[in-house]
Amino acid sequence: MFAIALFCGFAYTHRVNAVEADSKASANPNAPILEALKSEPEHGGFCVQLGIDDPGLAAELAATGRWSVHLLDAEPARVEAARRYLDERNLYGVAAAETWNESFLPYADNLVNVLVVEAPGRIPIQEMLRVVAPLGMLYIRQAGGWQTYRKEWPAGLDEWTHWRHDASGNMVSRDSVLEVPTGLRWIAGPAQDPGGQKWYYDHVMVSAAGRNFYLYESNLVARDAFNGRLLWSREVKTPIFRETGTFIGLQFKTGSRTSKVRPVATAQRVYVVLSNELAALDAASGKTVQVYGQTTGPREIALAENLLLLSDTNGLRAWSPDGTLQWRVTEAARRMVVGDGKLFYFNSNNIVGLDLAGGKELWRTFHTSAVEAVTGTYGDGVLILERSSWRDEGQGSGVTAFSGQDGALLWSKDYVPGMTHYKEARAFFAAGLVWLEMAKGKLAGFDPRTGEQKKEFRTRGEHCATPIATERFFIAPELEFTSFTDGTQWRARMVKSACRLPFVPANGLLYTFPVQCECFPMLRGYMGLCSYDVKFAGAGVRLQQGPAFGRLESRAPSQTDWPIYRHDMFRSGSTPQPLPHAPLKILWQTTVGRPQTNLIGMEWADHPYARGDVTPPVCAQNTLVVAETHRHRVVALDADTGAVKWNFIAGGRVDTPPSITAGACVFGAHDGYIYCLRLEDGQLAWRFRAAPEEARIAVHAQMESRWPVAGSLLALDGIVYYAAGRHPASDGGVKVGALEVASGRLVWEQTVTNTGVRGWYGAVLTGTPQKIGYDYEPVDLLVMDDGRVAMSRWQFDPKTGRSQLSVASTNYLAFQGLIVPRGIWGYGIRQTKKVQSRPPAAFDATRIVYGSNQVTAVLLASTNVVVADAKGHVSVNSQSIQLESPAVHDGLILARGRLYVTMRNGRVCCIGAE
Repeated sequence: MFAIALFCGFAYTHRVNAVEADSKASANPNAPILEALKSEPEHGGFCVQLGIDDPGLAAELAATGRWSVHLLDAEPARVEAARRYLDERNLYGVAAAETWNESFLPYADNLVNVLVVEAPGRIPIQEMLRVVAPLGMLYIRQAGGWQTYRKEWPAGLDEWTHWRHDASGNMVSRDSVLEVPTGLRWIAGPAQDPGGQKWYYDHVMVSAAGRNFYLYESNLVARDAFNGRLLWSREVKTPIFRETGTFIGLQFKTGSRTSKVRPVATAQRVYVVLSNELAALDAASGKTVQVYGQTTGPREIALAENLLLLSDTNGLRAWSPDGTLQWRVTEAARRMVVGDGKLFYFNSNNIVGLDLAGGKELWRTFHTSAVEAVTGTYGDGVLILERSSWRDEGQGSGVTAFSGQDGALLWSKDYVPGMTHYKEARAFFAAGLVWLEMAKGKLAGFDPRTGEQKKEFRTRGEHCATPIATERFFIAPELEFTSFTDGTQWRARMVKSACRLPFVPANGLLYTFPVQCECFPMLRGYMGLCSYDVKFAGAGVRLQQGPAFGRLESRAPSQTDWPIYRHDMFRSGSTPQPLPHAPLKILWQTTVGRPQTNLIGMEWADHPYARGDVTPPVCAQNTLVVAETHRHRVVALDADTGAVKWNFIAGGRVDTPPSITAGACVFGAHDGYIYCLRLEDGQLAWRFRAAPEEARIAVHAQMESRWPVAGSLLALDGIVYYAAGRHPASDGGVKVGALEVASGRLVWEQTVTNTGVRGWYGAVLTGTPQKIGYDYEPVDLLVMDDGRVAMSRWQFDPKTGRSQLSVASTNYLAFQGLIVPRGIWGYGIRQTKKVQSRPPAAFDATRIVYGSNQVTAVLLASTNVVVADAKGHVSVNSQSIQLESPAVHDGLILARGRLYVTMRNGRVCCIGAE
């Protein structure tokens, strides 16, 4: 009955086979799944296990270093046992477990590569299939074995196999699933990668069969298209070449750009130029599987009608997939496009049409546009050459149209592309017309054969990147969609294109690149954006009581405590207590963190809100508390000896240290919850779901809530303040609220949905040259600002939650009126054009002390300055203590007359008087 329901419920799923349980292997009922998943060692991704009869499957998959595993079970006891089992094997975080007893799964659509169902509980089969990614697997345990199903590729999803969509050069996706994004499906990679240090840089993504391939600098990286998991990475030194734009007069310097030979992707292979050879890589592993031949001065690769095409300084060549050379042309081509069984190329003054199958020249046209054109596109029987100035000035850009049948000139149009910088002409064949984005927000549709204008709409969001399109939408670089049907516009200002790099629409998602920009507060990194509807709003209770509920023992705080990240409600990084006058030495060291060194570890290291495997410490009541971020663990140490007093595993990452208040240890986690533990023994008093609903997305190789909560909460007078979310324009906004520490009762909650930004490009603060987006965080740690609770530039009344937004408020007031720049302690992604994080700093009521780029932590202790540097030194007055590893960012505190340091190697040490 179960299998029949499966077929009836989902048209795009079919049964692959039934795996019978071998009676000899009954001791390990998961053996068939393990054999299937481990038989292809290059495969990996996200595996979800529903029901935890045995955590051994999760442990074995996690141990491969390729699978991230998420386990769900309705019984808390089984979840706790699984957590202990995985933690003892140093696998927690790679595999994680949560209690789950709902009738739905807490995952975004098409997110999971493998779903293993040991106990379905109340989950219907359609819901299981909803979360499985296309081409993913569903295993369902039944009597006598496992039923195995593969989810087929849904209709409506399109790939993006070439840098301009396909060999035609028409940058229009046929994806009909993609809607205007309202939120995130996945986040991965660095927010600002090394290639971005050049600001304008060449970066490309292609996608096929559920894999995205990113080429930048000298690296080619493969990620799962539906969840961003890193699949492989290898060095690829592809050749680069310099192109020049249109000459627009002696008074202007001719625009130019440096380009590389872009890859082409298929389900099985990725075609690249490795140094001076055209090669095919295995798409699953990145290994070289075939070399087609030597090349000199390569320009472009294309794949069409089962022919692999290469243009270089020696001409054009076409191979069959097995490597047999089919034909060659000895005339060099600057660019080539393919369509309707023909290959078109241009060089010098010539535009040439060839028969694709045999390479025979069909026609040749002499035209000056061939000299000026830098790119081309083909559609509806028309070849269009694009002329770009690649300058900020408007002159020199335009398009010229030729018949694909005989090369006859059809029409030509000079125009100013609707871009602010580095203007590029782009023609889009969509909805039966050729579309051009022009200056002053004009989007015009022309008849492809006559050039007669047929439609005109308005568009906004001009920027320094080229637009992109689907057959339904024109997509501007500031994430504005315009309907090709009626000109309706939608905005989703949570992100923008990287400079010169358009978004990529494919697989039902909109993909982004890392970006550095200070135009407005934005999300950054490799991301998959999607349209998300709230499906389970209000599901489940928000407040859950634990065994220590109502049993917290409040104690008066001590002046020698360091109870919150950066010491106090102003996040000052200073304390009035003096340093001991005696010589200092290391008194004890304790290992807390256990770094991952595989692909998953690489992904963890890219998380912008985690500055190390272990957070900086906090200290009160002789208890030192840190969080092992990616293992979801909060660990309490005896401040005198370093001995572990207790540890607690939360439901998600804990990115910054907890706060100690009123006998409690309170913190937020990336599962969207706030946890309150009894400080004495780590027992749970309560947890509160700050996220508006249970919804997980893939973030740096783990499942996270759409609305994560920062670890460090602001605790004042028995109230704890929180922020949950990623950006006001993403997933319904950022929740900011207040809870009673003693009871977990919600005092107030507000939703932030507006950044207050009006000028989306280049807007500056009144009377200053400073960009409005500079150090304007879309979400931030909370801090006291002149009597109000502040999150970035939003301020809230601590009693009522009444809010105000001060867009121009680049500073906040601390202590007795000290003006402190916002962003001085730099939580998360720095909102600037700079890639490096801001150096650490500390302040007291009278001064601000800044560290250098070689400093990892700064602390003010009365009149003394303590500095930890990147070489592992802690400098105190004239004394220097050598650590075995450098301190993490802000990883230095002073409590009870001793220094405590969290080091990059995952250890915590205490420095005190001899």
